[in-house]
Amino acid sequence: MAEINFLSLISLLGSIASLIGIPLAIISVRQARKAALNSAEEARASKEASLQARDEVEKFRREIGLISNVIDFEKALSLMDDIKSFIRHSNFGPVPDKIAILIWLLNTIRSSSMEISEEAKSEIQESVVALRKIEKSIDRSVTSQQPLKGMASFNRVISEQIDLLQPILIDLKNRIGEPK
Repeated sequence: MAEINFLSLISLLGSIASLIGIPLAIISVRQARKAALNSAEEARASKEASLQARDEVEKFRREIGLISNVIDFEKALSLMDDIKSFIRHSNFGPVPDKIAILIWLLNTIRSSSMEISEEAKSEIQESVVALRKIEKSIDRSVTSQQPLKGMASFNRVISEQIDLLQPILIDLKNRIGEPK
């Protein structure tokens, strides 16, 4: 009989444990569900922060590109003034090299900028072509030691190119800090 009481006692304890365990299991499941929801919420917030950071990095890259183009444009326009001065003083020796650097700068601006319109790219290309003609003419004259033809028009052509490029520079400067 002691065995039956012992078995009954064990059975009774098992039933009590089951009665206690079921609510505890339900509570644990609710806590796990709540933790999963919180985790999903945190994942969404983390993803949102990641997307926002990516957008800010892209905006920063765009600004750096604009600033770089503005700096290159200012160098190009300054170089054009230097070239005009060399021509004005009939110091043609450094002009072909200066024009080559200028053309490189303008091509760099034209090819690397997503911020420049097709019309502006076309105007830059037009300037490159005009400058190439001057460069070839001066280079030919310097190497052949022949008198320079068309010298009077060189500064006028360069001034026209400055006038053509200046509005592009102003437009780029105005875009710095502008929201995308």
